[in-house]
Amino acid sequence: KSFPWLEWSPEALGGKLISLPIREDIPENIQGQLIVELYSK
Repeated sequence: KSFPWLEWSPEALGGKLISLPIREDIPENIQGQLIVELYSK
């Protein structure tokens, strides 16, 4: 699986962040409001 904002090198077992992903680019179902509520406590 590849992402347009991430460059992965399996030979080097490393990667490079090409650009910051926007919410729609991240395949996980992340509820940002829950993260904000957790860190605002």
